[in-house]
Amino acid sequence: MLKEAWTSAVDSLKSTSDGAAVGILNQCAYRGEMDNGITVGVSGDFAINYIKKNLLPRMQSLLKERSGRDIALTFLVDPSLVPAADVQHDLFGTTDIEKKRHRSSLNEHYTFDNYISGKNNDYVVAVAMRVAKSPGTQDNPFFFHGGVGLGKTHLLQAIGNYIIANDPAKKVIYIGGGAFLTEFVDSLNSRNANRFRKKYSTPDILLLDDIQQLQKAVQTSKELFEIYQTLEQHGRQMVFVSDRPPKELENLDERLRNRFEKNVIGRIEPPLYETRLAIIRTKLDELSTDIDGSIIEYLAQNISTDVRKIEGALKSYIARRDLMNVTLSLEECIDAGVFNDYCTTSGIAAASPKDVLRAVAKVLSVPADVILGKDRTRTVSYARHLAVYLALTLSNRSTTEIGAEFNRDHSSVVHARHTIIAMMREKTHVAEDIERIKNVLSGRTA
Repeated sequence: MLKEAWTSAVDSLKSTSDGAAVGILNQCAYRGEMDNGITVGVSGDFAINYIKKNLLPRMQSLLKERSGRDIALTFLVDPSLVPAADVQHDLFGTTDIEKKRHRSSLNEHYTFDNYISGKNNDYVVAVAMRVAKSPGTQDNPFFFHGGVGLGKTHLLQAIGNYIIANDPAKKVIYIGGGAFLTEFVDSLNSRNANRFRKKYSTPDILLLDDIQQLQKAVQTSKELFEIYQTLEQHGRQMVFVSDRPPKELENLDERLRNRFEKNVIGRIEPPLYETRLAIIRTKLDELSTDIDGSIIEYLAQNISTDVRKIEGALKSYIARRDLMNVTLSLEECIDAGVFNDYCTTSGIAAASPKDVLRAVAKVLSVPADVILGKDRTRTVSYARHLAVYLALTLSNRSTTEIGAEFNRDHSSVVHARHTIIAMMREKTHVAEDIERIKNVLSGRTA
């Protein structure tokens, strides 16, 4: 019973974790039951410390869900679980692709095939693909950066997965900055610094994620520079990822920053509307389900800065639909606040109804006083309905407050919202107009 609960919990944890965590979990194994829990074999002290620091609460929660009670976990070092790549490097190239991917700490789901490319990231994707096809040549090192939830880790690991699939003899290491720091500190405490340096100075490809986590770790960044030099001298490929450009990595070894700035630097921007639509449809395919088109467009319009939030919003809607056995319309979702925790505003800071009115007037070339008036021609009515809809969406004010701002009663405000939602189901230009209006509100051109 507990073994099945452990296996199910670990599988679930792997599906929602990054590559570093997946690599650690692949070095764990069920070793038996205790009075109040189970014993888990782990490859070494570093893996145990990583689990306790990063995975233990979720692991215990998943075990409780599957067993119906709290499960005590005891971790024991089991040398047989140490990846063969760390024990005997000359055998590394003889392993199959699946084992090698795990030893590289890569998540098999992160590939170029399921990474959505658009104007926001096409240059970075092109360089990443060139690196994957010809590692250690012209784009070395490759440094790219971008905000939270824009797919940086996915793209970084796609490079590693592509290389392993096409050249199994290559040794690839993927690691996050936090894990790299922890492992280095542990190597100093256990007096194994030479082993640490050898491990990271020998791969054909080093993929280092979240390097910003090293910017205040002076000794670790100096060690990384030494590793960098060794890899560079041997023509080994390096790819570094950060949430900010090199010039903003304060206290990182200056020699590293200089090396980054002398080579290719790419920036991933938030995805544009069309790309967000493609991301949503891809996620729905992965989840083997579908939802109403108006909800898809609403999410694409209102979640613009973090791809992870798109997935979260979809899962929240689907869970509510499946658990409660009810399919909410877009209007019902808005009224119930289903997406409030996920929606962003494209950099729009507390847009007031007056801000929205001015932006709509500019984009649609309809004067603000005309929108507020009684003209009922098609063009003016559309502008008015759109302004009311966006004011409701962006200002978080009640229908009564919005009505007062637009000289309309409650029923007119509700009618305007229903009208725009209905138009979104049928007319793509509505989504395009909304995107242009939001661009004006966030300071970009119309």
